[in-house]
Amino acid sequence: MYNSNINHCMAKFIVFGNQKGGIGKTTLAVLTATGLSQDPFNKKVLLIDNDNQQSAIRLRQYDNEHYEEEVPPYFIKGMTYQKIVESIKDIDQEYDYVFIDTPGKLDHNLPPEQQEVTKILLLTDFLFMPFKGGALNLDATTDYVKILLKAQKHRAETDRPLNIYGVLNFYKERSRINRELKEELEYLKKHAGLEFLNTPFKQYVAYEYIDTYKSMYDKKSLEPAKKNYTTFLNEFYKKTK
Repeated sequence: MYNSNINHCMAKFIVFGNQKGGIGKTTLAVLTATGLSQDPFNKKVLLIDNDNQQSAIRLRQYDNEHYEEEVPPYFIKGMTYQKIVESIKDIDQEYDYVFIDTPGKLDHNLPPEQQEVTKILLLTDFLFMPFKGGALNLDATTDYVKILLKAQKHRAETDRPLNIYGVLNFYKERSRINRELKEELEYLKKHAGLEFLNTPFKQYVAYEYIDTYKSMYDKKSLEPAKKNYTTFLNEFYKKTK
């Protein structure tokens, strides 16, 4: 099912994806897109809302009312998979980073490799897979990761490799549930070969009020949420350069 017929050479296509809902994919996509579109990165960014719930679009509509006299730092557009494929050449030429916010849940009647969401892997350069404590079905997740790694292995033979990283989200230090999660993630590293980013997204209230206009990136800030965000975005940028 995986092929390299869809070629692009300029934009980096990014997905925060997981087989479970409620894992923070939209939040991570918006926070990262907003940061890369502004200082010190100043990249041309497009966030594609591929989810029927259109959470990212609704966030932007809310912010447009709040920042009514300002120009948004990047575009958020609702697009089906077919529309993305039809527009891929123009998108590739126009943007540096393209984030695709995929649906939050899978069809439980289909295996992962037959899911509509999995087609997005054909377009993806970097897949970041969020995890959080208390939401990890180890067997199902291991199977899903193995499918992703099969796609990665196939794409390694093309001019568009697929890079896959795990990301800890909603991380709360010194909690029992995260100690258990750490053990489960060590299992995934060992048995599924999944690589993780060093920087977790911690559980700060500031991340619950995501803003599609203003970046939280600040190297000089002593505020814990901004320090965490800045460290994460620096590591993310290095991985995707």
